Amino acid sequence: MDDCEISYAAHFKNICFTPIVFTLAAALGLLHSYHVATMFENSRHFSHLSTLEREMTMKTEIGFYYSYYKMIVEAESFAQGAKKVTSDKLVEYPDAVNALKRFNIYPEVTVGYLFHLYSRYCYRHKVSNKQCWSIKRNSDLDDVISCEGLGEPIYFYLTFIWMLAGLTIVLLFIFSVYLSKNVSGGLLAVVCYFYNHGEATRIQWSPPLRENFAYPFIIFQTMVVTFYLRRTTIRPTEINILQIWVLGISGCMCLILWQFSQFVLITQLVIFFFMEQFRIITRQLFFLFLSGHLIGIYLAVIVMQGNKLLLSSLYLAVTCGMFLNYIMWNHFVYRPNSLQNPLNHFMHVAKNSVMMSVLSFGLKVKFSSFSASEDDSHIIQLLKTKFGLRKNFHTMLYTCSSEFDFLPLSSIWNLTMTLLLPCTLLVLFFVFRFWISNVTNSIAKIKGKNKRKHRCDDSKKRLSYLSAVVKCLRAEPEIVYNICQLFVYVIMATLIMRLKLFLTPQLCLIVSLLTTSKYYNKFWTMRTRLLPAFMFIILLVGMSLKGVQNIMSQRNTVGEFSNEPLEDLLVWIKNNTEAKAAFAGPMPITSAIMLSTRRPIVNHPHYEDSNLRARTRIVYSIFSRQTPAEVYNKLAKLKITYLVIDDLWCFYKSTKGCTMLDIWDEEEPHLKESPALCPYLYLQKSVPHFHRVFSNSKFVVFKLHDNVVNIKLRNYETYSM
Repeated sequence: MDDCEISYAAHFKNICFTPIVFTLAAALGLLHSYHVATMFENSRHFSHLSTLEREMTMKTEIGFYYSYYKMIVEAESFAQGAKKVTSDKLVEYPDAVNALKRFNIYPEVTVGYLFHLYSRYCYRHKVSNKQCWSIKRNSDLDDVISCEGLGEPIYFYLTFIWMLAGLTIVLLFIFSVYLSKNVSGGLLAVVCYFYNHGEATRIQWSPPLRENFAYPFIIFQTMVVTFYLRRTTIRPTEINILQIWVLGISGCMCLILWQFSQFVLITQLVIFFFMEQFRIITRQLFFLFLSGHLIGIYLAVIVMQGNKLLLSSLYLAVTCGMFLNYIMWNHFVYRPNSLQNPLNHFMHVAKNSVMMSVLSFGLKVKFSSFSASEDDSHIIQLLKTKFGLRKNFHTMLYTCSSEFDFLPLSSIWNLTMTLLLPCTLLVLFFVFRFWISNVTNSIAKIKGKNKRKHRCDDSKKRLSYLSAVVKCLRAEPEIVYNICQLFVYVIMATLIMRLKLFLTPQLCLIVSLLTTSKYYNKFWTMRTRLLPAFMFIILLVGMSLKGVQNIMSQRNTVGEFSNEPLEDLLVWIKNNTEAKAAFAGPMPITSAIMLSTRRPIVNHPHYEDSNLRARTRIVYSIFSRQTPAEVYNKLAKLKITYLVIDDLWCFYKSTKGCTMLDIWDEEEPHLKESPALCPYLYLQKSVPHFHRVFSNSKFVVFKLHDNVVNIKLRNYETYSM
């Protein structure tokens, strides 16, 4: 057997191996669930907050998503709650929105359904499912009732999320064991994940984020792909419909849980495309992956009832483009043997890549035109701005957020101090050296045969080299894929810091290969079994010096949530405004208003809709230098009743040019000499058409005239502070 070949018996040592792996995986999963749950509790003393305070901790998109869970839970039955969700009149007043189609809220719908079942069970069997007590607050605030237990909707919701956090570790451990072919590799990956927890996930601080629901399924989908890559190398004929559907369903779960999952799946397809072009995987296996992705998209579109973001997505266009390219180039166009002439083969790959790109671009234009949607245009524009192209209003909102900025040097430093990054580079060195060694040995064998036959010319040498490289990489396609995926994640995380949630776990996965002895056995001068174990212990000790400190730092984060100005605002809205009054303002505030007061809002944080982005731009004109009359006319067309202003958005100063006024100055440079509108409204007690009805230390609420649109307002050309 050659060094590059893999035997099926090497996958599992014996029948007892699987129970051991799953027992350890379950224990580590429970440990991680406990870890994130206690950090969340410690950070805000969550158990001692009132229901309103707990809802206020869920800011921006977090509160937006949770509001749908609350909508279902508070309904008399799940059916009534689902009906409200599919005809939501709160989120984009005055329009009715099918939230199940537009937003990725299947987690909230699922957990809401389970809560109804659980509550019904407890009621029928008279099971006590929560404990309540009175919490005494400071003298300025009223006492509140606080409840704990699964009978409390928010605790039921969070418990589900903590279970998914545990599932992430379970899958990471099993994946690492499978990739490295030993349990120590899985343990090393999990230890690295815990030591770099702050760089791997935000679940302990922001549980309802879409990424927290989707990431376990992304790991699972990647693990399924890796399994197929290794298994079909051994038994290339074993590809069936069941495998395609497993891949399709796992991809569908990723898509319906998080709108940004499609970009991970695109990179996966591109990697497979080039692996097939260079004959690292077979056409049959590439067709399996391509079919699985197509089925995943098909299922996701059905489940999300024709979601426009998916129907017009680059992911759909690339997948269909590859499928058409596959048919045309593999059935109607001459396909040269990869080993006949290296130069011809590279030319063929270049032509194939151009054809695939042209097809994908053309299909993207057609799909966007057919669905009359430009919902993902802001994402494409955001990527363009990363390479220095002109920014617009929406991309500046993104790039001014640290989550969408470039990867900071502090993250690289943190990954280095725990030895995760150095160990990854070490693994890559070992793996590449192993491959080069195998290629060299293969070439030497072929040259020896050629010398005996007196046929060793230059073309044969090139042919021998290419043949050896392809043969070696073809023997370990699962390693090739995961290393390529790592490089892609490095690029993604570098451009958008938020995507380091993909990079850090992938680094942990690759580091597990340190325990695969075949990659570094040639480096040992002492042929003993104790030496690798000794080096493994030293490595863990080195990682622990900073890793344990990181864990303790997170667990020692102790706080107590309090936001009296926001609580004051929400209580006033509940008690002093009509139920159908529509609110507008900064997206974090409107999502809190919809969640806690159930008042309609006109703009919200789910930004993947072109019409919503247009609405938000109109609302945010309150932070521009336009005149009150101009802004009022625009707001009135949206049928806004109340406008909420946060002092931070009016007076915040930034050295990065990231204030709302800076953004508007980029958009409207001709108004740079005009006074800013927001500070003027905030400080003035009376402004025509903007009637101040509430204010506290942080917020001001204005009531607008009732839908006065057609009246010609006098133009406030000049006004001063």
